[in-house]
Amino acid sequence: MKCRNRILPLLAVSCSLTLGATPVSAGIAESVRDFVQLPGNVRDLQQQYVETKQQLEESMEQAAKAAESLQAAQESMKKALADNEALRQQNEQLNRQNERLQQQLADLQQAEQARKDRNRRIWTASLTAAGLLAGYFAISRILRIVMRSK
Repeated sequence: MKCRNRILPLLAVSCSLTLGATPVSAGIAESVRDFVQLPGNVRDLQQQYVETKQQLEESMEQAAKAAESLQAAQESMKKALADNEALRQQNEQLNRQNERLQQQLADLQQAEQARKDRNRRIWTASLTAAGLLAGYFAISRILRIVMRSK
């Protein structure tokens, strides 16, 4: 009802202005027309406001998701760097241990070679002693036989 009460006087004013159209009344008619179109313009502006607000909210949600994924990526990168550092330290430790083991292996190989050399000398000395002893007995027997036969 209120809307009708407003429209009727405006309609009457706009009709009277259009019937006696003078340059001044034409400006008034345009002003009245602009005034009548204001509710439609306000609705359009409200619609645009709602759309812009929704776009802003979507953009803010996307920014929040991007920030979360960035933070997750940073945490993942920090974890990867920490893991890399731990692996580097472990690699250094294993390299030192490998060097110690290689040195121990070289020492063991040298000890084994020394043992083999010592065993070879003992074996050679034993065979030489056995040969000399056998030779002594053989020569002493031969000499006895030769001496008895004369």
